[in-house]
Amino acid sequence: MTLTLVGDIGVSTILTVVGDGLELRMTMAVGSVLMMGKGVAFAVLEDYWYLLEASILGGDKSEVCFTLFHNVIYHLKA
Repeated sequence: MTLTLVGDIGVSTILTVVGDGLELRMTMAVGSVLMMGKGVAFAVLEDYWYLLEASILGGDKSEVCFTLFHNVIYHLKA
């Protein structure tokens, strides 16, 4: 669980930092691809270590939406 949390924080931070340089659509696309990859990995793989890696790198639905929400609010204020 701790590694999953660290992965979520890392993905969220990267999407927040990179999201300002990219368009919001591109940021959403990257987050969607990560989540789809996580879903496919959980559907296909059975090994614990591969599932752990998918969980760390795949992110969470709420973090991508939260990151995009903050990005939009920032641009509305600017």
